[in-house]
Amino acid sequence: MNLKEKLCKEKDIKELVRDVTRIILKNFWSVVESFEDLESEVTVVLLEKRESLCRKKEINLSLLSMVVRNALIDKFFRSKKLNETFFSELEESGFDAEGKELPPLSIINVNEAIRRVKESLNESEIETLCYYLYSVLYRKEENPFLREKSRDAKYKAWSRLKPKVSEILSPFDFSDDEIRLFAERLLSEFLRKNRSN
Repeated sequence: MNLKEKLCKEKDIKELVRDVTRIILKNFWSVVESFEDLESEVTVVLLEKRESLCRKKEINLSLLSMVVRNALIDKFFRSKKLNETFFSELEESGFDAEGKELPPLSIINVNEAIRRVKESLNESEIETLCYYLYSVLYRKEENPFLREKSRDAKYKAWSRLKPKVSEILSPFDFSDDEIRLFAERLLSEFLRKNRSN
């Protein structure tokens, strides 16, 4: 029995769901509790998309995986905000969400964003981002980042980096609380790393 028959004629799609889940698991390990939770998400997407998929001439695992992956990226990661909104909200909020305990999904979201930033930026770019975050979070304190650069050079460095950071963070729809946690964790990690060098 081919995949189209399994999806379109069979009532039991468990095996198909399991196969697709195995393929996409690495993309969603940070937002699901278990393999079974992801299987549930995959089942929902396949059932929702079954009618349109069954109109296709041919169905293969690659196509199913892509359809499910895209739907789940939209659900879990796609930002509802424009890139620039992250920074304007960051500056407007002034991080006044201090002391609130965040739900586990928010913490996962923040950790994933920090991981992506560290993978995508080099050390001097991370320091420039930290300079910006510190200047917003602790406006009245002396900024320990980019000390050797002039004010103009700092501004230019951040202006050049801002679009790249916006792109990296665009999949994350941060709340004010998450913005603060993201900034605090990244600053703390970078300062700790620099002290130990």
